[in-house]
Amino acid sequence: MRIEVHPTAKIAARVLSIALVVSFAIVGTKRLLRSDGPTDVAPAITSGDILHATPGELLMPVIELRITDAQLESHWSAALASALSGKTEVTVEGGRVDVLTPHYAIEVDRLEKWHEAIGQAAHYALKTGKVPVAAIMIPSDLWPLSPTTKTKLLLIDETCSKQGVKLIILHRSGA
Repeated sequence: MRIEVHPTAKIAARVLSIALVVSFAIVGTKRLLRSDGPTDVAPAITSGDILHATPGELLMPVIELRITDAQLESHWSAALASALSGKTEVTVEGGRVDVLTPHYAIEVDRLEKWHEAIGQAAHYALKTGKVPVAAIMIPSDLWPLSPTTKTKLLLIDETCSKQGVKLIILHRSGA
């Protein structure tokens, strides 16, 4: 038994194949060109960040900030906003973003309030369309980090990862 394909169907199949090849070529070229210039992907936090590796598989971004009064969260937020060229206390529906940059909605909180930081960061990201970030302040008296603090930070990191929230650690640098 022999099946014949109508000549018009053959032409249509060829045209469709050529259109697909041209489409993939155009998309590939656009991606290649975009990789040389600005992209829509949020860049990694780079301004002043340092990665600290400590025993127990703890590897997370730490931003060292110069702060005059470490007791006030607003001082931490202001220093972070300055380091990242962001704005502080940006009002959105349901709250105020501690630090807003072109790519990130950052909630700054103390270690003991990490649950709130994750929730607020997620909310602010939803309202701003930015990447959510929980910035956890680690007091100077907790450095070097104890095993208990490291364990807590690993739990926070795991929770942030599962919630789609980036985690950064804030540390007060020497005055």
